[in-house]
Amino acid sequence: MRNIRKYRGRSALAACTAGIVGAAFASSVHAQNLLLDPGFEGGIAGAPDASAGDVPLSAAGPWLGWNNWVPPYSGFYTTSVPAHGGTQVGKTFSGPNGGIYQFVPVTAGDTYTAAAWFVNSSSDALNGAETDDVRMIFFSGPNGTGSGLGTDVSLVPVSDLTSPDTWTQLNISAVAPAGAESVQWMAFFNNPGYGGGSLFVDDASLIDTTPTNPVWNGGGADNNWMTAGNWGGTLPASPGSALVFDGSTRLTNNNNFAANTVFSGIQFNATAGAFILGGNAVGLAGDVVNNSSSAQTVNTALSLQQNTHFNAASGDLNLAGAISGGFSVTTLGNHTVTLGSANSYSGGTTVTAGTLVIAAHGALPAASNVSITAGTLQLAANTGSETLSGISVASGGFLDLTNNHIFLSYADGTQAATDATVRGYLKNAYDGGAWIGTSGTAAGGGIGTSLSNPHYGVGYADGADGIVVGLSSGQIEIKYTLYGDADLDGSVTGSDFTALVGNLGKSGRVWDQGDFDYDGSVTGSDFTALVGNLGKSASGADVVLPAADYAAIDAFAAANGLMADVPEPASVGLIVLACLGSLGRRTRRSQ
Repeated sequence: MRNIRKYRGRSALAACTAGIVGAAFASSVHAQNLLLDPGFEGGIAGAPDASAGDVPLSAAGPWLGWNNWVPPYSGFYTTSVPAHGGTQVGKTFSGPNGGIYQFVPVTAGDTYTAAAWFVNSSSDALNGAETDDVRMIFFSGPNGTGSGLGTDVSLVPVSDLTSPDTWTQLNISAVAPAGAESVQWMAFFNNPGYGGGSLFVDDASLIDTTPTNPVWNGGGADNNWMTAGNWGGTLPASPGSALVFDGSTRLTNNNNFAANTVFSGIQFNATAGAFILGGNAVGLAGDVVNNSSSAQTVNTALSLQQNTHFNAASGDLNLAGAISGGFSVTTLGNHTVTLGSANSYSGGTTVTAGTLVIAAHGALPAASNVSITAGTLQLAANTGSETLSGISVASGGFLDLTNNHIFLSYADGTQAATDATVRGYLKNAYDGGAWIGTSGTAAGGGIGTSLSNPHYGVGYADGADGIVVGLSSGQIEIKYTLYGDADLDGSVTGSDFTALVGNLGKSGRVWDQGDFDYDGSVTGSDFTALVGNLGKSASGADVVLPAADYAAIDAFAAANGLMADVPEPASVGLIVLACLGSLGRRTRRSQ
């Protein structure tokens, strides 16, 4: 947010303060100026007296917090121009740039507003090539240490300061980013041509302008959000206030603000009971955070106004309302976040910790991207299929299909890379048949299932292979299914046997070609897995196979040294294989 105000002549400091604090920041939590000696005044212990001439901010400084950007020449206390307030002002000049600054502690997530008044004095006029600004630079450590986390600048070209002796106010507001511990407030002077003139600054300020958030205590006469008594007498302000819930009174409550009224987040305090929020949709311009050990349920629809974090910091979060908006969702915290409705937000989904449960079909928006940097994304049992345009699973991360499947689209020219990535995730998860591995010999994490059934695994097929009916080129299907179900139709039949026969003893093969243990080859173990499920379906009902299929399998087994007894159609389910070791030797020789 950028603002410019102009004021000609001198004024009392109180007038400046009223203009900044009273008008712009009336809803702030801290109306206190966080800068030391903001008016560059003398007569204060430790501050210089410039009544006899300019006093430089030399290496012997700083005085009450001020420092030089380019010592010893770029910062002075002076009385050489009429002050905006008081008697002294700050002065800066140098080339190619100069400035004066202070470091101030900040709280990540709070909003800060930096401001100052500038003048182009006719007694030491700028030459027209300079620019001047107020800026805030956030750092991850105290006093400007650590990493820089971003800069916010309110820039004024010198053309805006050409009116001689006219004070101009600049201000800018910014939110301290995650991890921020300090900010550098700076009046910056850019003089690329080493031209003449000085920049004069006065009545600087840095104020925490984070709005005050009323806290729900349930003290009203009903369960409605617009009953002021439920918030201690003061309703949350839109759009500035977050919705903060605490205590155990009126845990089930109703949003009767107008639909999509915007609030700057939803927070459950550490002592909050198990709330259930219902009613009209909320415009969400902030994060949802559960700092309580009690599980929290948000049944209201959420319309995202920015990229949003759902943080299960101390307890679970159940987001049962539809989530919309052109922004992303990121989950934080070591507990469980559950999405319980079909959603349409379009910025993608990232899991960084804990577990994200997809509890409804479409809770992952169609054709969206998913990234799992740590933790687990779980498709709750029986939710069906999800369609994605991209997926990334870092080492240690896990996509748990339970008993569902996903369709993954890929762009032209990326088939080989996408296939290799997906196959690596599945290989990592397979882990000898456990299907819960999160790392392994392949890059990244795992795609598997937390269900434990020795007859089932996670198969995949690429539509470009032409094996799975209805799966188009440019799509990969990843599915919880029976071992041996090469074509992913939910049953193990002669068509699956045909896929395996054509690849027996060959390497470089995948699931839809008969490699059911992800070792890259089709061998006796894959044949065993298929025959063990022959005639079975995912529904549990037996599949009636033609007698010719059994005869073909029996003949194939005999011809390949499997020595298998393949049952007749009436007795599908008991299959005894002998001499599997001889198959292993035989297939290795044939590679």
